Amino acid sequence: MALALLGWALVESLQAEPAARGAVTGVPTPAVLAAWTAGPMPSQAHALVADPPAPVERDWLAALGRSGTRVTWSNDSLVPLAATVEPVATPGGAYRVRIAGPRGVEVRLADAAGLIDTVLVVNAGAAIDARTLAGDVNAAVRGRGAVAGVDRGVLVHDALVLGSAGWEARFLILALEESGWRVTARLAVAPDTWVEQGTLTAIDTARFSVVVVLDTAVGRWGDAIAAYARRGGGVVLAGRAAAHRSLRAIAPGRPAAYLPSDAGTPPDSAPRSALGVHPVATLTPDALVLERRGPLVTAAARRLGLGRVVQVGHDETWRWRMGGGDDAPRRHREWWSRVLTSVAYAPSVPDRRGTAPDSTDAAPFVHLVDALGEPQDATETLGASTASLPAWMLALAGVLLLFSWGARRLRGAP
Repeated sequence: MALALLGWALVESLQAEPAARGAVTGVPTPAVLAAWTAGPMPSQAHALVADPPAPVERDWLAALGRSGTRVTWSNDSLVPLAATVEPVATPGGAYRVRIAGPRGVEVRLADAAGLIDTVLVVNAGAAIDARTLAGDVNAAVRGRGAVAGVDRGVLVHDALVLGSAGWEARFLILALEESGWRVTARLAVAPDTWVEQGTLTAIDTARFSVVVVLDTAVGRWGDAIAAYARRGGGVVLAGRAAAHRSLRAIAPGRPAAYLPSDAGTPPDSAPRSALGVHPVATLTPDALVLERRGPLVTAAARRLGLGRVVQVGHDETWRWRMGGGDDAPRRHREWWSRVLTSVAYAPSVPDRRGTAPDSTDAAPFVHLVDALGEPQDATETLGASTASLPAWMLALAGVLLLFSWGARRLRGAP
């Protein structure tokens, strides 16, 4: 038994880290990391993280962990944030900044020119649109957070409007032009009689970013619109447009029986609730509901090949613009522009406005967990040591050897 115990102690001592390597702790600055790396590597290293470490410092810690050092980290004030900047398919250019973080956290957004805005995270996310950005976007809580880079823009072409001439077509075109869209239109005023704005020779993604169909008066262009959507174009079907034979196959649903307007003034809180609508019924399996009025679906979308199609049941939004409050024209304009932006075909173009790529870190907390694991308490990670053997092992070996010695000495005694 004594020999077995000593053999076990020998194996344990060979597997234990040399006591000279020890354990270190500190804030992972470049100077501290250099000290940990120079000379004998520590057996354990614990990083005290208050601010998100730069990518090079995070990679340095990960490299230490792959070189035999047990690396852990703890966090007292680092808020898990993630940020991204995406170009918006709108004329003149714009960017959408999206934030993910704990609910109720107030995030300060800034770029190289200064403060952009302060947003409150609701349901784990928030988003704002910015017309211009000066470099990378810093999303911070108490001065610490994520840095998202701007690396591309988008190329936006014209919008094409098809349908019958009327108030809806007039005010839709006006709203889009006020938002900066270049509009080509082909509107029916009588059977086989059309008025045109701009020249329409073909419907393709080289000319148009989005096609808006207001009703079933699309003439010979129905099949071309369906083919345009499958090639990557964006299509908006309003009112009864989805009932056209060529557009049924690409629509998210079927237009149900018309529900007329209540003839009331559109309220500022929910202006579209007072408009006439063709509810979207019989949704396709891949359709995504965007808007409801009670149990009725008033807007839905779907992907079709490389393109996207959105169907809105409203066909009298001009009443909103004309009969709403003082802010109705702006809100009508912004709503229609958002609808087009959500489906518009807009190819990416290089637009690097930030600093060096390694200066950005869109999700520092996530990247740190991915590199080093979950944060741990420093007293727990540094308290355990395998450099020395338990005292009971030495005591038991001594007792067994003493017993063996005594048994030999007393052998044969009377």
